Formats: sequence, structure tokens, C-alpha cells
Amino acid sequence: MKERLLFLAKLVVISAVGFYLWKNFASQPYTLFLNRSISFVRPFFINSNANLRILNKVPYFYLVFLSMVLATPHTPILRRIKLLLTGTLVFFAFDFFAVFFGITLIVNQSNYSYLSATYHTLLPILAIALWIVPNLSQIGRLFEKPALVPQVSPRNRICPVCKKEKTGLLDHIRSSHSEKSLRSWKVKRFLAKTRVEA
Repeated sequence: MKERLLFLAKLVVISAVGFYLWKNFASQPYTLFLNRSISFVRPFFINSNANLRILNKVPYFYLVFLSMVLATPHTPILRRIKLLLTGTLVFFAFDFFAVFFGITLIVNQSNYSYLSATYHTLLPILAIALWIVPNLSQIGRLFEKPALVPQVSPRNRICPVCKKEKTGLLDHIRSSHSEKSLRSWKVKRFLAKTRVEA
């Protein structure tokens, strides 16, 4: 439970910082970079003067993916770096092709609406899949239920010699470990702690 709460806290903090940095510093440079990256396709279309529509939701889902990767515990640093690099390339490629096909369909509003709906459906699936698939074991450990600790009956005690649960601890020690074991410092200290009289 504690680890799960820590994961959620880290996720919220990293997401908040990421969204703040994106909104105030990275949004315009990214949009400009994406515009320039696909500018070479403009001359190939009849409506070459059409304004480029950018759906521009990829960075938000990329930030969610980035936050989940950074907040996931028990992930080696090298794997985190690989995941972040892979996610960066995949999300940029997704954005690039979404805008590319958006230009080809820009003259047809219904088709563009269909593209937009597909875009917004696939984005969260992509973000979650890129996080879950490489981190199955870590996420499993994060959300697994804690193992139930077997309850020992008040009348039963764990033998300090053989470490087994026994009923009638004194009789067990005498019969299985000899009378001498009862006089050992280790057993006397254990009996004192558990308030069992020798």
C-alpha cells in the first residue's frame, strides 16, 4: 500500500511539472518543429495553401507516459532510458503521420472528423500500452495484494530451537530437544519474552 501511494504521489508531481514546462516553454517550439518536419509535403497537394491543422494532443499523452515510466518503482535506469527514447520516437511518429493524413483530408470535413476521433481513441491506448508491456513485472509487484501472514493461535508458539509452530511448547522442547535446551540462554530469553514459564 505504501509503495502504491508513493507511486501515485510521484506520478502526480512529475505530471504537474511536465505539464507546466510543456505549457510555458515547450509547446510553441514543438509545434514549430513539427510544422517544419512536414512542410516538405505541402507542395504535393492541390490545396497547398491550406492552413496546417495540428491536433496537438500527442504531447499531453506523451507526458502521461513519461510520468508513468519515471514513477514506476523497481525499474533499472537503463530500461527507463530505453523506454523514454522509444516512447519519444513512437509518439512523434504518431503525431507526424496524424498531421500528414490530416493535410490530405483537410478538404473533407467528415473525413477529418473521423481522423480526429481515431486519433483521440488511439492516443490513450498507445500511452498505456507503451507503459504496461515492458513493465509487466514491475506493475504486477506494484498492484499485487500483500501476502496474508498466517495467524498463530495464542496457545501455539514458535519453537526457538526448530522454528516450528508447536502446541505445548515446554513439553515439545523437553521431548524433542532435551531438558538441557530449556536451560540455554536463547530458550530462556525466548520464554521470558513470550511469558511462558519453564
